[in-house]
Amino acid sequence: MARALFLCNSLGVQSVGVEADNTYFRKISRLIWNTRELFATSQAVWDIYVARPTPVLGEPEPIFVNTN
Repeated sequence: MARALFLCNSLGVQSVGVEADNTYFRKISRLIWNTRELFATSQAVWDIYVARPTPVLGEPEPIFVNTN
């Protein structure tokens, strides 16, 4: 979630993260995930600060909440 928020906020997309999963994972699973996340976060930083993509954003779309 931290990487997604970093990317969105860096590209000018207002975003809020909500963590939903509190499940316990095995140590090997956490190791694999953290290793993958290390490389993915490094790539995200590269994309924002070195590659500097031009965001392509359309017109804002309203979000309607049904309160029925």
